[in-house]
Amino acid sequence: MAGRLHLDLDRLPFQHIPSPSIEEGYEGVAFSSTGDLIAAAAAEANAVLLFRRKSGGRFEDAPCCMLNDLGYPHDVSFGKLGDREVLAIAQRISGISFYLVGQVKLEPMFEIGGSDSGIEHPDAVAFVPPDSAHVAACNLYAGTVCFYRRTSLRPVRYDSRPDFVLKHNSIFHPDGLAFSSSGRWLALANHGDASVAIFRRNRQPGFSGMLTYGPDPVSVIRDESLRYPHSLAFTPKTSQLIVSNAGASHVSIFAPQSTYWPSRWSSQAVAHGLIAEDEGFVDTNSENPMEGGPKGVATFQNQLAICGRQLGIKLYRFRETGYFWKGKRRDYPIPVSAVPELGAGTTVDFTKSGNGRPYFCGGWSHPEDWGTWTVGARASLVFGLIEPPNGMKLQLLALGFEPVAGQPQVATVLIDGRRMSVVSLGPEARWIELDLPDIPAAGRHKKYHLDFEIGAPTSPADRGLNEDYRQLGIGVIRLRLVAPTSAIEGSPVKP
Repeated sequence: MAGRLHLDLDRLPFQHIPSPSIEEGYEGVAFSSTGDLIAAAAAEANAVLLFRRKSGGRFEDAPCCMLNDLGYPHDVSFGKLGDREVLAIAQRISGISFYLVGQVKLEPMFEIGGSDSGIEHPDAVAFVPPDSAHVAACNLYAGTVCFYRRTSLRPVRYDSRPDFVLKHNSIFHPDGLAFSSSGRWLALANHGDASVAIFRRNRQPGFSGMLTYGPDPVSVIRDESLRYPHSLAFTPKTSQLIVSNAGASHVSIFAPQSTYWPSRWSSQAVAHGLIAEDEGFVDTNSENPMEGGPKGVATFQNQLAICGRQLGIKLYRFRETGYFWKGKRRDYPIPVSAVPELGAGTTVDFTKSGNGRPYFCGGWSHPEDWGTWTVGARASLVFGLIEPPNGMKLQLLALGFEPVAGQPQVATVLIDGRRMSVVSLGPEARWIELDLPDIPAAGRHKKYHLDFEIGAPTSPADRGLNEDYRQLGIGVIRLRLVAPTSAIEGSPVKP
């Protein structure tokens, strides 16, 4: 079985809920089982805030409830237990506390903590699907995941001692955990070594025996786009994995190798979503490379919630596309109407004040006064064409960030997966010319992916130039579509 999946994430959020203050910047976020509530953990404020969804689909900007005087709450999770909803809160200082949702006044029903619990700096918590018969918590410094069995529905109680403890050398300072919608897959975000480990469940619901995962992971992802991974979430239909990067401005997306019976995930990110795109990320990240980027992530149906200390809560819509069968491979395309179009003579400006943002399709930093850098090992532009491309050429004005002084940055340029050129770029910008593949007029309504595979992404901090930890590759300044007789012209530009 072979195939390819695609996650089409909106470039802009449909709602942004700012945090009340810097002290109440968020570390973790979760949707309730019905999607009517969002909970956000404000660790520095020792509080959890709940927001209610309005009739139009957006959430109220002001919290409907606030839980105060907590012990550094770092993550939250909702679980559906019969006809009732329960909120679990991971508190680094005290353990896991449980609240019954829907009461006029929310009070903790009980807590899991103490020396017998195995809880030590719990950074993440999640109910295990599909029935919340267990709850799991990961311990940051112990490098373990503890599973607690439910002992009662009325009143709601979980055992105070772990039923199972997952430990493996691929788990290193786990900062986040997530389960697929069936509970078959467990993913862990390892803050300590910038990796993601995925484990398979050893018991399916309905079978006797203790719930266990592992003992070995089915996948360990060590992609260059992972920068202090913080939290993760599976998409509900195709189990694509969205990972937040506290030390980068983007989320990384990894796809399973099959939708029918997934057993491994892609070793490299299939897409990136730019989340922290303003200059505030660079300022914060320059001071602390582990901060500034997105932190908590959660999914509900086709909606993605992302939070961070400077981000507040951003809500996006996404579409899961692609399917599998033996032999020929296909994917569903992004609707042409959602892709910006190029016509003959069109110029795209990738500077801060330009019109280039809609063309970015993952792997980019924020636009600056001179242009925009790639970040990580791969970046993509996406566009459609107003007219058939026969004989047309793309011209790109670009420069490179040298991995070593005097050594140009090498990048492979692909169009729709077809290798078109290998370019060497230095600090002086120059024009690159690329032929567009010919297609018949009947096939003109399509999108193109212009991909850049970066040979040696390097940060200015690695070279000792400054405290910028972005893994830079090439910088794009302008892109234009021209007839084949048009000459390349334009003076070099320096960032």
